[in-house]
Amino acid sequence: MSNSVLVVEDHHELGTLIEHLLTQRGYDVRCAHTIHDAVAMLNEFPSTCLALWDPTTLVASGPLIATASRLGIHLATIPIGITASGQTPDGLPIIAKRLTSFEAILSVLRAHCPGVEDRAGA
Repeated sequence: MSNSVLVVEDHHELGTLIEHLLTQRGYDVRCAHTIHDAVAMLNEFPSTCLALWDPTTLVASGPLIATASRLGIHLATIPIGITASGQTPDGLPIIAKRLTSFEAILSVLRAHCPGVEDRAGA
């Protein structure tokens, strides 16, 4: 079974953090910042074992869900916390996102991408 994981996250810093943490544990990680890019990557790499995505900020997730389903790729949401950390000069909220449980991601990966040795602590 493949150890390839697709991370779909529109906040570059959070996507990069998840990519780094998973790569250190032996996963082959690709990142997409839009649903369009994610669907293209799934079609290009249909042996992906899991797609992790943030449905809270990515609109029109239907194509991602449909493509993953058609290819038999498991989907899981990224456990994130969202907080308002102030306002822009024009009154819009500044949204901060953070990963709430990396262990939850690892648990899902272990279930859907067996055979990859978790090198936590290595």
